[in-house]
Amino acid sequence: MSGVDERTYVETSRRDKRAALEALGVPAFAYRFERSHTARDALALYRDEQGEDGPPVVIAGRIESLRHQGKTAFAHLEDGTGRIQVYFRRDRLGPAWELVELLDLDDHVGVRGRLFRTRKGEVTVRAEGPTPEGSLHGPAAPVVMLAKSLRPLPRGKTRIEGEETTVYGGLQDPEVRYRQRYADLAVHPEVRDVFRLRARAIAWMRRYLDDRGFLEVETPVLQPLYGGAAARPFVTHHNALDMPLYLRIADELYLKRLLVGGLAALGRGVRGRPGQGAQAGRRPRSGAKRRCCRCLSQLRLGARRVPDRRRPSALRDRPCRGLASGQTEQVVVNRDGELLLTLPASLRSLCTSILEFQEAGGGVA
Repeated sequence: MSGVDERTYVETSRRDKRAALEALGVPAFAYRFERSHTARDALALYRDEQGEDGPPVVIAGRIESLRHQGKTAFAHLEDGTGRIQVYFRRDRLGPAWELVELLDLDDHVGVRGRLFRTRKGEVTVRAEGPTPEGSLHGPAAPVVMLAKSLRPLPRGKTRIEGEETTVYGGLQDPEVRYRQRYADLAVHPEVRDVFRLRARAIAWMRRYLDDRGFLEVETPVLQPLYGGAAARPFVTHHNALDMPLYLRIADELYLKRLLVGGLAALGRGVRGRPGQGAQAGRRPRSGAKRRCCRCLSQLRLGARRVPDRRRPSALRDRPCRGLASGQTEQVVVNRDGELLLTLPASLRSLCTSILEFQEAGGGVA
C-alpha cells in the first residue's frame, strides 16, 4: 500500500480494531505464548464418556472461520496439524468477551479451555479461564491475541460434507499464486502438503545415500570458473579480492577434485541456479540431489515410473490411494524390487522434478 487512501473498508476496519485492542491494554502482537496441544492432539484427547467437562487444553492457530451468534461465537482455528472448533460464551469469558468481539478472520489467537462435543457431534474447545470472571491479561486469560491480521487473505467459500471439502472461488490466478507464495500457502492446504512432501523426499534421499556410504560435501556458491555447459552465468565482483566471480550452476568441477583427492562416493544437495533458464510449465532441477560417484558397481537409486503390469507381484497387490487401475504410478524401488516410497498421483509432476534420480551412472566402493 502506498497510502492510506488506497486501503479498503475491511483494512480500515481492522486497523480500527487494532486501535481498540491497544485501548484495552491488549497488544496486537504478543511476544510469546505456550500451547499444550496441537489441533490434532486435542481432537484425539477427547473421549465421549468425559461429557461436557473434557480435559483442559491450550491451543493456538489462525482463525479460519468465525460466526457470531448474539452472546456466543464459534470459530475454527487452524494450525500445522489440522483445525479445531472453538466455542466462546459471554457469561464464561467476562472481560475477555470484548476481545472476542474484535476478532477477525486470519487473526492468530491462543485459547484456553475444556474439550466437549457439540450437538452436531464436533469436538470443540469451550474457551474459559481458571476463574469464572475471566480476564483480559495474564495466565488467567481464556483468549489471547497473538497476531492481528490487518489485510484479509484471499479465501474462498469452503463447504465441508463428511470427509469431502469443496472450495469455491478464492485465489485462482496462477501469476498471483506464484508471486505471492505466502498467500498461496495460507489458503491452500494442498500446497503446504507439497512443501512437506518435498522436505520429506529430500530427507529420505539424504538418509538413503548416507546409509550407503555417500559423503555429503559443501562446495563454493561463488566460483572463479563456472561449469554448466553453455549456460549463461550470473556475474558479480568481489571487492576485497578484486576479482570477478560467478554464481554456481553445477558442482561437477569441485566434486571431481574431491574424487582425485581420494573421496570415492560423494553426494551434494545442490542449491544453485539452473542452466535451462526460465521456462513456463517447467521446474528446473536446481534443488535435486546431484551425485558424482566412482563407477565400481551399479547402484539403482531413485524414482522410476513403473506401470502396474510391470511391477513385482508383491507390489502389484499393494493398495495405492488416488490412482486408477492400470495408471502409471510414481514409486521408489530398490534393485530387489522392494517398495520404499509411494507418492500420490496429484504430486507426480513435483516428484518427477525432485525425485527423478538417474539410474545407474554411480556406485560405491
